[in-house]
Amino acid sequence: MAHLPAARGVLAKTLYAAPPPGLDVAVAGLRTGARVMYYGGDLVALATAVVVGAGWYAARGRALRAATRRRGEAFDPRNIPHCAQNIG
Repeated sequence: MAHLPAARGVLAKTLYAAPPPGLDVAVAGLRTGARVMYYGGDLVALATAVVVGAGWYAARGRALRAATRRRGEAFDPRNIPHCAQNIG
C-alpha cells in the first residue's frame, strides 16, 4: 500500500510528459488530468486517513464508555491512562 502514492506520481508525471501511443486526446486535457492525479491524489489519501482515523477514534471512545458502564462506573476520561496526563 505504501507504494501506491509513488506509483500514482510516476504515472501522472509520465502522462504529463508524453501521451501514450495511440491515445487520441488533446495534450492540454491530458496534462490537466495528470496534474489533478498528481496533486489531487495526495488530498484523497489525506482525506481517507482522516476518515479512517476519526472512525477508529470514535469506536475506541464508544468501547471505553461501554466498558465503564458494564463495570457500573461513571465515565471519566481521567480514568483512561493515556488521557489522564493531558487532563488537568
